[in-house]
Amino acid sequence: PIVAANGVDPNQPSTLLEVPSGQVMVDLLDAWATQRKGARVMMVLDVSGSMGEPADPEDPNGPTKLDLAKRAVTEGLDDFKPEDQVGLRIFTTDDTGTPVVTDLSPVAPIGAQREALIRQVDSLIPLAGTPLYQVTEESYDEMLAGYDPALINAVIVLTDGQNDDGDASDDARQFEELLADVKRNSDGETAKPVRIFTVAYGSGADPSELRQIAESSNATAYQAGDATRINKGGGRWVGNVHERRVMPGSRRRSASPSTVCPTSARRRGPDWASARDGRSPATTCRPSPTRSSRSAANGRSTTAPAAA
Repeated sequence: PIVAANGVDPNQPSTLLEVPSGQVMVDLLDAWATQRKGARVMMVLDVSGSMGEPADPEDPNGPTKLDLAKRAVTEGLDDFKPEDQVGLRIFTTDDTGTPVVTDLSPVAPIGAQREALIRQVDSLIPLAGTPLYQVTEESYDEMLAGYDPALINAVIVLTDGQNDDGDASDDARQFEELLADVKRNSDGETAKPVRIFTVAYGSGADPSELRQIAESSNATAYQAGDATRINKGGGRWVGNVHERRVMPGSRRRSASPSTVCPTSARRRGPDWASARDGRSPATTCRPSPTRSSRSAANGRSTTAPAAA
């Protein structure tokens, strides 16, 4: 019981703080955007042939999955501060099935390259295969090699399909190696938490495998059978890189794949300010439809076009 004998004064506190006004909360949330921890992010975009399919199968003349992914990327760039380090990589295969990875922009401060990057994204077209596992692991390893403990380190993978690199015989091995690599570096005292957020477009994506990839890094997986749902948030899923964090060494139980993340779970705010290592809960979210807001040794071809 709350009694003095138990060291508790039932008459306290004698002074209560008033609930902040709505405008104070709005100002606080707006100010937090400039006060939050900086970000170091590589966005990895699938430009395989299937991304050229209509986002909504019932609307064959509507936008393609790639159209929506490009829109999400360009709108998502607005969530980053000028000094945030952001890079964009696209991937597909050539006619022989060899992975082709193109870095449209290196991981660097986004302020000076934002507009040029948007123009490059607008010109993307769907091409061939989907070497998802290989490119995800290589992108993760690159971000891990340059890990900066002072920043939030993350990879965002936007894709519509299962791994399709022309050789299904090694898919299981690639997948297990990817998960093992990420888990090994995400836990423990010497962890370097680089989160992998996956954004699945359309019913062709494998939600189970994409969810496992995200969860292995304590990050978030987005999925929607209707690809148009992803863009209802106007690219606001990028904000999750900054927002969804937990205390060092802790984990949260994964939500069901059918979970709809509440608005409050995605709203920018200072509730995670005490977290220091950039970790995120292993959560799978389906964005609300009403929310507006390898190298040469492996035979990979890598190019880095000049900014437009």
